[in-house]
Order: sequence, then C-alpha cells, then structure tokens
Amino acid sequence: MRWLARLLTAAAALGTAATVNAESAAPSSAPTVAMPPWVELRVVGDETALSRVRVTAAELFARLDVRLSVVADGEGSASMAGDSPLVLAYIDLRVPTAPLVDVDDGRTRQELMRRNLRDLSSLETGVEAAVHVVYTTVESLLQLAKTERASARPRTPPPRAPAGPLRGTGLDVGALFRLLSLGDSHLVPGAGAAVELRTDAGPVQAELSLLGALHTASRLDFGDGSASLRPYALRLLPGVSARISEQLLGAVGVGVGLDHFVLDASDAPSGSKGHDRAVFEPVLASQLGLRFALGGAWFMSVLGTLDVDLAPTRFVIDRASERQVLFELPRWRGGLLLVASLSPTPVRRFSGRGAEP
Repeated sequence: MRWLARLLTAAAALGTAATVNAESAAPSSAPTVAMPPWVELRVVGDETALSRVRVTAAELFARLDVRLSVVADGEGSASMAGDSPLVLAYIDLRVPTAPLVDVDDGRTRQELMRRNLRDLSSLETGVEAAVHVVYTTVESLLQLAKTERASARPRTPPPRAPAGPLRGTGLDVGALFRLLSLGDSHLVPGAGAAVELRTDAGPVQAELSLLGALHTASRLDFGDGSASLRPYALRLLPGVSARISEQLLGAVGVGVGLDHFVLDASDAPSGSKGHDRAVFEPVLASQLGLRFALGGAWFMSVLGTLDVDLAPTRFVIDRASERQVLFELPRWRGGLLLVASLSPTPVRRFSGRGAEP
C-alpha cells in the first residue's frame, strides 16, 4: 500500500535524524535530553471547530510522548525550537459531517495519509474521527521508529494497522414484534425473539436468521357462534445485508418456516360440532427491508415479510348433516416485522462494530 511505504520512509527519516543528533552531541561533556517530536494540526474551519479540535487532540495525544500544536490554517507555524514537526496534518471542517484529513511528513511534506470521512452525525463526531486518523498515523510512526532502534537487523517490520472495524463472524440477538395478515380483516399481532449469525465481509454481510413468534388469537365468527385461531411461527432465513450508508443497510432473506395453528371451537352453537385442531403448515418464507443504527451496539430492523403456504388448511364445523367451512388459511400471507437487536460480539453491524480503541 502506498501510505504504508510513505510511513516507512518517514519512520526511517525519523530514526536517521535521531542517530545524527546523538552523534553530534557525543563530543560535548554536558549531557543533553532529547526532546520528544512535535505534531502540528492545522484546522480549516470556524473558531468553534478550532476550539473543538484543540480539546479533543489534547485529550487523545496525551497518551503519546509528543508535543502538540493546534493552529488555524493560515497562521504562522508554532515552531518548536526551530525543528520540523514529525507530521503536519490539515483538518478541513468546513463541512463538519464530512471532514477531510491530509497528513504529511513534517520534514519532506510528503503525503502520508489522506482520508475523506463521510456520513458523520455532528461537528463533535466529525472532529473525533478526524483527530483519530491523525493520532493513528503518529502512533504508527512512533512505533516504527522504536522498533527500528531496538532491532539489530536492517529489515523494518510492518506498522501496526490503524484501528478500524474488525472483519469476521458476529452474533445479533433481539426482541421482535410481528404483524401477520390472515386475509380479510384478520391482522394478528405477535411477539418473539430473533438470533442472527453473521459474517461481515465489508459492504456485504451474509447472515442466517432464526426467528420465533407467538401471536394473539384471531376471532372467527359464524352464525350465532364463534371460534378462535392462534398462530405460532418459526423461521430460518439465510440472507444478505448490503451497506447503503454508514448507518443504513438494505436486507433481504429467503428461507423456510413452520406455522403452527391452534383452533379453539369451544364456543360453537348448539346443534353444531366444532373440530378443535392443531395443524403444522410448512411455508416458504421471505423478508425485505432496512436495518439502521440506534447507537452503540444496538440497531433496528424494519422488514416486510411474505410467506407461501405449501398446503393451506381448511377449518370446518358440522351442522346437522351439513359441513361448513369456518376458515381457510390463505396461501399467500404477508406481514410486518420489527426487530430491536443487540450485537454483543466485537464484530458489530455498524460503524462501532470493531473493537473499541
């Protein structure tokens, strides 16, 4: 990668400069204390942006042994005892939710890193993301220089990769609300749980979802009597989620399911015989919708569902010598699924799914 080569070049220059300084100081009888390198951040933006960068950078760079200078772009360089900075970073915050970061080698002015961050929610998150890019670059340079000095071999080890989202397998667990249509005016609400196993491979996530739901009973009226029909649902759906933006995914899944219907005809009128039945219906299941971040490891899925019953059942009652169809399950059954989920593993659904820095 080009930025890696640039980091290696800058680290080699830093190590050479440290060696030259040590050799030139050797003839002197008075001991000298090497000053830590300094980092200059130049901010393009208003006073609020400049102030926010100063506060955020001071907190973050306190972890490193560096001197820090944060100035508005166009001001004179805050030179530290006449030496060149380790890095010179430009942070453009004229669009706070899409900052541009350009990190250059302080001595050669060669570009080391350039990032255009997008889809951030506010000035605060924009500043944090931009400063973190600079921090990661400086940390990598310092680590490279330290490794070079400690190693007896000339070969330079690769730098520690900048912090970012992990790639691998993740798990989501959630609570769901499900609205099922059984035709006519029979809309049956229900609740349940969802477990999703997911492999994160960049912009596309392959997943396997297991959903279970218990629905309220639907009332069936006939003549001077009534009955109730209660559905239970179980779904296994392989699918994919594709990234639309940093905080939004499009999701689609196709799989199989099993619906369990329990008919209670205990309120059938006199002179008739209701058949209490419990049936299992195999279905082909599908879902399509969106997933969006709620904050932290939480996210919400809003999905439309469509099931195809492979062998729909008829529920009947007997009246004298006549058999009457009480209710027939529709072959095509639509619905709405809302799932509030949590990603408990380090590999998360959205931008925060990597390990915490």
